[in-house]
Amino acid sequence: MYPTPFNEFLIVKSELDETYAITILDVMGKVIFSELNFDKEITLSTAHLAAGTYIVNLRSKSGIHTEYVIKL
Repeated sequence: MYPTPFNEFLIVKSELDETYAITILDVMGKVIFSELNFDKEITLSTAHLAAGTYIVNLRSKSGIHTEYVIKL
C-alpha cells in the first residue's frame, strides 16, 4: 500500500490471483470501507477520511494481510 502516509488517495496492490475483500477500519474497529476486489491494483479515494491511523485488511482464500496506515 502506498503512499504512506497518505492524503487524498491510497493505492492497494495485491499479488493474489484471486478475489479478495478489502476492508478499512478506524482504530476503534468501525468499518469505513469494504468491498470485494478482483484487480491487482486499486486506487481508493480517501479525501473524505479524517487524519489518523487506519487498519487495512485484505482477505482471500490464501489468508489475511493487515497493515496500519496513516492519513495526514
